[in-house]
Amino acid sequence: MSLEKFRLYLSQKSHLSKDRFRHCQQVAGMMSLVARKLGLNYINASICGLLHDFVREKSKERMISILQESDPMLLEQMPPECRTKVYLHGPAAAALINRMWMRDIKSMDVIEAIRQQAGTFSDMAPLSRCLYVCKALVPVNGTSFPMQRDIQQLMMQGKLDEADLLLSMYIEQYYSENEIPIHPMIPKRIEELRKKLGQSSERLSQQREP
Repeated sequence: MSLEKFRLYLSQKSHLSKDRFRHCQQVAGMMSLVARKLGLNYINASICGLLHDFVREKSKERMISILQESDPMLLEQMPPECRTKVYLHGPAAAALINRMWMRDIKSMDVIEAIRQQAGTFSDMAPLSRCLYVCKALVPVNGTSFPMQRDIQQLMMQGKLDEADLLLSMYIEQYYSENEIPIHPMIPKRIEELRKKLGQSSERLSQQREP
């Protein structure tokens, strides 16, 4: 199935809201652009962006049901307080897409990136991390957030580690301030990225907006 056919399906049969569908198209465009900067397959990147919110507007109960059928181990390993739509919709979308379109997509990298999009897995591949960052740079409601411009500039420069770290630090702070459960992998990934970047991570911390 071509990218255009996926887009047509989403517009006609997926029951996404207009705002969500527009968000998915914008993320697909950004993914394609950034993939070229990072030397990734831009077609796979576009598909990731287009399909990443495939089940985002379904109920939490429906997401859990999908995972109980397709990925029960992941569900069992997920902390109970993190069984929210924020963390469930990526794995649930990946499971459903794999069931429906694996022969069309022909790349487990795409499925895995959609599965890992909340940034809660260790050893995430570049395509997964690219989706994690790009989807955050195009909020559904169109509003901006602190450090958004800095993160986007880093991505355009091909600095995925720096962009990943800056976004993860912002997410950890935002979740804490808004009483959203923080998945234990988020602070763990922040620490890993800080160690990897060394002094560069200190400069990133200093440039964060208050």
